[in-house]
Amino acid sequence: MRLKQAVVALAAKILASGHALRQIWTKGGFVPVRLCAVEASNRLEGKRVLVTGGSAGIGYAIAKKCAEEGAVVAITGRSPDRLAAAVTSALPDQLHSVVWDVADLSLVSSRLDEITTLLGGEPDILVNNAGILGGHHSVLELDEARWEQVMSTNLKGLTFLTAELCRRWLRQDHKAKILNISSMRGQLGVKDGPYGMSKWALDGFTRGLGLEMAPRGIIVNGIAPGVVATESITVKNVDVESNAFFRSAPLGRLCAPFEVAELAVFMLSGAADYMVGQTIVFDGGYSLKN
Repeated sequence: MRLKQAVVALAAKILASGHALRQIWTKGGFVPVRLCAVEASNRLEGKRVLVTGGSAGIGYAIAKKCAEEGAVVAITGRSPDRLAAAVTSALPDQLHSVVWDVADLSLVSSRLDEITTLLGGEPDILVNNAGILGGHHSVLELDEARWEQVMSTNLKGLTFLTAELCRRWLRQDHKAKILNISSMRGQLGVKDGPYGMSKWALDGFTRGLGLEMAPRGIIVNGIAPGVVATESITVKNVDVESNAFFRSAPLGRLCAPFEVAELAVFMLSGAADYMVGQTIVFDGGYSLKN
């Protein structure tokens, strides 16, 4: 008991000193995990960033980190209330919001015009984060309506938005970056139903577009996160606010959204300018089991 109290007291001191700490309780003891963050250093100063699906979860974490690094950021989403809350809780002077379901292709041109006005110029960076889950289904269980819903958001909307912005960049000889948020489920392809298939296709899109755009000054890459502690996931008997334990991942824990954001900002900064067409799997080893 005394040992346990001492460990808890030590953890409290670490938290009080400003270090990020995620607690993982496992059978037989207490295992602390310190999640380190790079302090804001204006790596994106002067950049204009568009993050789709940026009102919560990974998208919000990336948008917030970009703003902290000096960028002016526009986030999109379908809920005006969630977007407003996201802007208020981050850096209101640097974060703007636009209500937009990216699956609606009829709005691509007008929404990009609106975002360009908000940011004071064309975006320099596009983070394709908007997406919906599709459940785990075998190819024999596919439902056409669900297939259309998932593919329209995760692939079709993303593709046409990206193509339009690339055309604008190329007309202006604008150097830019694109970061596609995929998923480790994309490594499974058809095994994971329409969601996995959409992410498998997205990884291929990242490679192909990366090859095509690199000679023209547009760098394209992606991140494939594992199971991240967001509202969209359901992990039984886990309180992600205080306990990140997750037995299915080899690391034994869930990923925190800001961890993905740390990697994203590195890839969007000048430090990763020689990386082209790559999708970095960031899943605590989860996909290695399959």
